Amino acid sequence: MKKLLSVLLMLTLLLSCLSPALAEDDDEDLDIEEVVEEVDLDEENKAELSEEEQAELDKIGGSLESFDFEPYSTDTASLELNPNLPDNVTNILLIGLDSRSDDLEDGDTKNSVKHADVQLILSLNPDDQENPIKLTSILRDTLVEIPTSNGYMKSKITNSYGYYENRIFHDFPDRTLQTINHNFEMNLQYYVSINFYGVVAIIDAMGGIDIDLNEGEAYHINAYIKKYGGKMLKTYDSKERKEARQTLEVKAGVQHLDGLQALMYARIRSSLKKKYDSDINGDWGRTARTRHLLDVLLQKAISKDSGISIFDLFSECLDYVSSNMNVETMFNLMQKVLSSGIVSRLGDEDATLVSQFRIPMDKNKSGNRAWSYEKVDGQSVVFMGKKNFQENVEALHEFIYGRYIPAK
Repeated sequence: MKKLLSVLLMLTLLLSCLSPALAEDDDEDLDIEEVVEEVDLDEENKAELSEEEQAELDKIGGSLESFDFEPYSTDTASLELNPNLPDNVTNILLIGLDSRSDDLEDGDTKNSVKHADVQLILSLNPDDQENPIKLTSILRDTLVEIPTSNGYMKSKITNSYGYYENRIFHDFPDRTLQTINHNFEMNLQYYVSINFYGVVAIIDAMGGIDIDLNEGEAYHINAYIKKYGGKMLKTYDSKERKEARQTLEVKAGVQHLDGLQALMYARIRSSLKKKYDSDINGDWGRTARTRHLLDVLLQKAISKDSGISIFDLFSECLDYVSSNMNVETMFNLMQKVLSSGIVSRLGDEDATLVSQFRIPMDKNKSGNRAWSYEKVDGQSVVFMGKKNFQENVEALHEFIYGRYIPAK
């Protein structure tokens, strides 16, 4: 039971940070286990767990209270919630922050910008036996209306996270929640955000992973660490980590990666040497590597010799996570998932565990392209006209709820 809870937590955290490419991929089903959701467990769902399983959950829940985690305080009244959406579906926003800082605290200087580069709406509907978990990705360059103290400004949705005051950056995830609710008539109240350090810490806590690399990938992992590792090498690495990390051999084959190497593997996109262009394959290659890394991590997490527990994950990762959910609420989310019947499908190769949708859609109802890249105030943005934007809102609701449910 502890192992299963740790898998759910690990993949939730990983997905929120590792999927810039996955978030921009085609609309297709994921074949990996993945979760987080909210809402207290009702008696009917509780009965689906055995007495032994429930006792173990209660024991773990009590232990989680010992973790020192201060949730972010959210003003729910300001989030522009759609009151008409049914409460049998729970939505939570996963945010991957493009930040190399070693924490998620306020007070970064302007040289340490944080953008919400990955935004994923995770929806859980235990009443839907076919597709109980749904994942909606929003392209980071999507042009939206972002709330400000002076009304709404048009900008890329990645710019919805945080604000500057006297050249100091402050986290403001409420605005990202409000932005999505305002533009897409949603009811998001909860979020979990994580930066690169959290992903590295998770993988290191698992003792690293073995990945079958092509020659170009091996070369680029080494090169990316040198080119982009910068602050992470200085602030995350301990003397022991530095000594333990082995420079990869530039050849094809299975090699062992620590957390930082695995992160670079998942984020390789631009080829730094022409001879390896086909090995890297741009965004399509990064998408494939992200999915493969998640698959490998899942397999290790559920193996008998992984040595990982939910306590290890919390202690390793909470320093890199920001959320407006307290630990008790996080536990209730995992309990909700365990009682939804999803767990029985883990390991079934034919089961669809997570269905995926993307905003913007590729095609509108007329079969034409639904979006284009345009220049707005000097920014390259993903632009949808008013009609296409509304079709995307309606399609999002239909994907999650089966029908469009307007806010007014």
